Amino acid sequence: MMKRFGVANRATTEGYLTFLLPVLISMAMPAYAGEATKQTVGAVETIIVKEADISFEARIDTGAESSSMHAIQIHVSEPDAEMPRISFVVINRNGEARRIHSKVDSMVRVRNAEGSSVRYKVPLTVRWRGYEKTVLFTLKSRINMHYRVLLGRNWLRGDYLVDVDRTPAAVD
Repeated sequence: MMKRFGVANRATTEGYLTFLLPVLISMAMPAYAGEATKQTVGAVETIIVKEADISFEARIDTGAESSSMHAIQIHVSEPDAEMPRISFVVINRNGEARRIHSKVDSMVRVRNAEGSSVRYKVPLTVRWRGYEKTVLFTLKSRINMHYRVLLGRNWLRGDYLVDVDRTPAAVD
């Protein structure tokens, strides 16, 4: 039997291809299977809060775990109930105001330089470019802030990537 050097036989070539082909294909795919379906948002986006049916210019805040919205005239009915209800008014930069009625998901105590306060978290649905996602928002007065809505990681997680060079999308 004669050994041939430098020439692979057909069985060896097929074996390499059987092994290498799946490896090469997997290297060409995104790191996360779902990453290919994620949408890209900019640092600021125009969104619609479905419950209010008005648009807001929202700041995307990757440093914030949860989202936050400017709210005034916050009234909690039956605060001791298992599922208290809340009503509040939201106002966008154009002065459009709407009262929203919702359930309270939870309350958080926030401490800062001025002392401590209780903030309510409520589920709200954000619509952006035809996509809708419901997340918890902390309600607080943001009257002196440029952006009345901050979208945190709870909105971004699993669905969006941030490109700070991207310009805001038009309202859908």
